[in-house]
Amino acid sequence: MSNSSKLFSSFVFALVTFLPIHSLLAEQPPEQEKTFPVFEADQFTIKEAGNIFSYEGNVRMTYGDTSLTADKVTYWRKEGIVEAEGTILFRRGKQFISGEGMRYDVNMGEGVTRFAASAMYPWYGWGETISRVSPGVYKVENGYVTTCDYLKPHWRIQAKEILLHVDEKVVAKKAAVYMGKIPILYVPKYSHRLDDTRFPFTISPGHNSDWGAYFLTAYNTIIKGVKTSFHLDYRQKNGVAGGVDAAFQTKGGKGLLETYYANDDHRELPDGKVVHDQRYRIHYGQVQDLGNNTAATVEINKLSDAEFLDEFFRDRFEDELQPRSFVNITRYDPRYTLSLFVRKRLNDFFNVTERLPEVSMDIRNQRIAGTPIYYRGINSFVNLRQEFADDAEPSYDTIRFDTFHQFSYPRKYFGWLVAVPRIWFRGTYFSEGVEDDDLFRGAAGTEMELFTKIFRTWDVQNPKLGIDALRHVVEPSITYAYAPDPTVEPEELLQFDPVDEVDYMNQFRLGVRNKLQTKRRQRTWDLIDFDFYTYYFPKESPEGNSFSDLFLDMEIWPSNNLKFETDARIDPYDGTLDEFNTQFTVFNTDKWAANIEYRHRLEESDLLASEFYYRINSNWAVKVYERYEFETNELEEVEVALYRDLHDWQSAFSFRHREDENQFWVVFYLKPYPEMPIASGH
Repeated sequence: MSNSSKLFSSFVFALVTFLPIHSLLAEQPPEQEKTFPVFEADQFTIKEAGNIFSYEGNVRMTYGDTSLTADKVTYWRKEGIVEAEGTILFRRGKQFISGEGMRYDVNMGEGVTRFAASAMYPWYGWGETISRVSPGVYKVENGYVTTCDYLKPHWRIQAKEILLHVDEKVVAKKAAVYMGKIPILYVPKYSHRLDDTRFPFTISPGHNSDWGAYFLTAYNTIIKGVKTSFHLDYRQKNGVAGGVDAAFQTKGGKGLLETYYANDDHRELPDGKVVHDQRYRIHYGQVQDLGNNTAATVEINKLSDAEFLDEFFRDRFEDELQPRSFVNITRYDPRYTLSLFVRKRLNDFFNVTERLPEVSMDIRNQRIAGTPIYYRGINSFVNLRQEFADDAEPSYDTIRFDTFHQFSYPRKYFGWLVAVPRIWFRGTYFSEGVEDDDLFRGAAGTEMELFTKIFRTWDVQNPKLGIDALRHVVEPSITYAYAPDPTVEPEELLQFDPVDEVDYMNQFRLGVRNKLQTKRRQRTWDLIDFDFYTYYFPKESPEGNSFSDLFLDMEIWPSNNLKFETDARIDPYDGTLDEFNTQFTVFNTDKWAANIEYRHRLEESDLLASEFYYRINSNWAVKVYERYEFETNELEEVEVALYRDLHDWQSAFSFRHREDENQFWVVFYLKPYPEMPIASGH
């Protein structure tokens, strides 16, 4: 076999069509069937009264969006047959086939080629012999698939027999995964659906103080249209664990089932006692379109114990300390939203406010029958029950019906001042109270909102800074809100949510918002957005002051790659900065990036976090992250990572110090599948 016949290309999983290459070459437009191919070559001859054309040397055939290059081509005009010799490259649109020789029927759009391959990112492959075993199914013998486009790929899945189901799946029998020339994994059968973008295997060995030595694995496949992952893990201290994940699509929706079970040999209880325990996690989530502008969301989370996520799935634990379980069905309408919400406690070790069920209707703010008056309403019925973790406190419950109605009359005066008076009332029934039952609470209130917008523009041009005119916008606003004491005080009610907290109100909200704007790409761009506000209490606040804290929010965004954000809360009486958060981000495309964040809580925390990324060259990059707590003078976390580009692979070498533990990681992942790494850590 010549080197050219071993030309490496790919028959990737979606458009692989070999003998014949019917699905790739068929469906010629009617106008193409009436035309003839156009040839270019170094030399050509004509035989049999103009029926046979022979072309040699740098031959190129074009036919609509189809092209063929070869060393030599013979064309039978009457029959519409093209016979190509030598190394061929056949293209149609974004698809291509390469191989040794080709016989192509111009009229039928079918062809035959040897040692052929086709491509679709990110998969490539090669096979010695290819044959058609049934319509749409082709067999490749002694071949392989890979995501590496080198002639000698860095890694590959090799098999004696590979079945290619066009536009459906690839099945490899007696397959082996190779890293270079070294086999690292054998499987009797491997099946990969063309619509599955996950890498088939995940391997993560390592060591840490919580687990000891560990080896985590996953096998990803599709079973009857369901994306499935099988997990089999070993942790030195905890023993063997595993589970199955299943992600599925429905008509108008999608869902996910995750299960995990650990026969834990080393569970440490809060009192320090170590026991053997059966531990598990079950998660089910689904979003479904029910039609008629109605959607359903389901979340179910069942855990064996409160520490399971923290000990086995730290990243998920940090995202959600207490996973929720609920069912929500919502109907959307331009005028209202109607929902049915059910929440039940499934884990006895969490505090949960159960809603069994809650039915609510939110009527959007809308004009009443062509009048200048607007109406908004909220009505809800809910069966509430407060459950405490491990029954630390007695539970309590009530049935509540709440109805809220608001009317407003927005108008503009003097051409610049907008006034929006509002009046509202609500009635709420409670079946249970702190001491009394069958309580009805009445409440009412009024508001007056005044605001305007003042602006000035300047014809300033500075292309280097991206300035196309400047506009300064000032938006002052005053809102007065008054509500007398409700007929039932909050102290008389069982507390579940803000509906139970309705109380006396007498306050002004004083605010002013400033914006500095320009135009970019024909759109308004906020260079600076600064919002400042406070509350004034005519009869003093609950804390005994006339003014609340001062609040400010600011964003400075001078360019696409530079942003500054900050928000703060200031005590005007003590002159203290009670809360302050700021974040500065700057980057230069993919060359470098920096992020600095500072968070302040008076007498609680002064936290500084920074991250810097720099690409040294096309092969190397470095990232440094640190988090320091000034209140305790503690370096909470520091991480240094070095990245190396390995063509089709990306590698990372990382050192991290966190919570008095040092960790070292070596991670490898395929570029098309960064969420499926091969990682090793200590």
